[in-house]
Amino acid sequence: MERKKKSHKLLTVILCIIALIAIVFVAAVVKNLFGSDFDSLNETDRAILTEYNTLCASLAESDIWEGYNLSEKTILAMPGEFGGGYLINPENEVSGIFAKEITVPDDWAIKVYRLSAATPDLMQFRLGGDFNTVGKTYSVLGSDVYFIKYDQAASIDAKWSSEHFTTFLSHEAFHYYMQDNWPEGSHFSADSLTEDDIALLEEEYGILGNIQTQLLSDSPDKAALKKSAEEYVNVMDRRMAANEDYVQKEMNAETMEGTATYAGIQASRRVGYDFGVMYFSNRKDVPFSEIIPQYRAGNIDKSYLADRIPYETGGLLCLLMDELEVPGWQETLNGQTLDAPVSLYSILKDWVEG
Repeated sequence: MERKKKSHKLLTVILCIIALIAIVFVAAVVKNLFGSDFDSLNETDRAILTEYNTLCASLAESDIWEGYNLSEKTILAMPGEFGGGYLINPENEVSGIFAKEITVPDDWAIKVYRLSAATPDLMQFRLGGDFNTVGKTYSVLGSDVYFIKYDQAASIDAKWSSEHFTTFLSHEAFHYYMQDNWPEGSHFSADSLTEDDIALLEEEYGILGNIQTQLLSDSPDKAALKKSAEEYVNVMDRRMAANEDYVQKEMNAETMEGTATYAGIQASRRVGYDFGVMYFSNRKDVPFSEIIPQYRAGNIDKSYLADRIPYETGGLLCLLMDELEVPGWQETLNGQTLDAPVSLYSILKDWVEG
């Protein structure tokens, strides 16, 4: 008799849990069907969608990188781990109980659907990363998507941040959509750097600092930039001769991460967000010439020279080639393969010596 009572209580508990889950599920679905006007959304969501619309409207005029146009992709923007999300510019028709089209201004360049937190397709993004893994395909309600998670503090409020919504999305999606055939530019160790290598790095950073100063001026001197480009190629040749294995790994990372940084900078400019090369949370436009003195003073680790600085040097080289109008440099990078790799350095060297 006692065993029957326990079984009955267990069954009651299980049924209550199932009923509670069903209620929460239905409530999430029903809640999503109301308040679909853009003005009824919260401040963060309005800011995200407004900024992304500004980017997409600009892309109707020109790409931020040759052949890279996010307005042609479906984006899933998610406010955190457990909420719903916004399906932007879906490639296929969206229908069903989990999606509600948002009424956006008539002149907007994007189409937006709000997804219920109960949407089954969102389960694959719970407790995972913050954006797509390269080589993996994600599908939501019939459309392949690039997903990105956001929050007010990092994605909107922070200044000079690589994690700003448009900056971050454009950078990471560039890896996903544009770099399938590029050599791997993964993190590498700076342990092999000798004092002679550091001295050559300091010389390189001094040259890059001169380029940086010119590019920040109102009227960059192209003759001075060309001379600096020649000096850059010269010091890189000497670095290659001194430590080829390290410098090749650095160039791979510089090319992969620097071009993505450039994409983030260009997208940021389109939406009016202040982001550029050598931007940090407490200071922007930090001179390259300060890097090695800071290293020698013990304020940054040697690993920083490998883990962070290639993002900055690569971004600067991209901006330099824009200013020098190096012909077809983006198309050359787009056309590379694993068997015929290209680097920012190799393109600039060919141009200098051509």
